[in-house]
Amino acid sequence: MSDLHPFYVQLSPDRIAEAHYRIDGSLLVVTDPNGSIYTLEDGSRLEHRLKDGDVPLSIAKVLLRKAEQPNEFNKPIAYPRMGAA
Repeated sequence: MSDLHPFYVQLSPDRIAEAHYRIDGSLLVVTDPNGSIYTLEDGSRLEHRLKDGDVPLSIAKVLLRKAEQPNEFNKPIAYPRMGAA
């Protein structure tokens, strides 16, 4: 196992996520601050096979941001209140 590299991602103006990544061979794996592999709700691991020219820190940030992004597709739309016509 390789060293853990800490990083932070700002998810919203008032929310920052802390995580770490490590590189096992050519596989980038995102972990929590304790070193446990970050898994998604469907049980898949947050990992990416690195290619030549990839920047590990940038890829780790994109993976975490996508994983932490709430699914707001079915969220109710908040319309502004309009006065009586």
